[in-house]
Amino acid sequence: MLDDNPSLSREVAGMVALGTPRVIRHMTQTLSRHGEATPDVIGKIATANYTEDQVLGDWFPGDAPQRAPSPTHP
Repeated sequence: MLDDNPSLSREVAGMVALGTPRVIRHMTQTLSRHGEATPDVIGKIATANYTEDQVLGDWFPGDAPQRAPSPTHP
């Protein structure tokens, strides 16, 4: 969508900021229903701050950044 409408890219940060509280509530409710809402997890969720790159990119919390393999020298 952003490729077809590049002017929307300047709106992404605001959309992320606007949507984050709703996502935090949803995450907390879902984890609570499944018995996985420990105080530590809830604390991490409550302080979550996602970037535009994280929301738009190929990223998942906890994943280590992918690095290119080092060339081997014979």
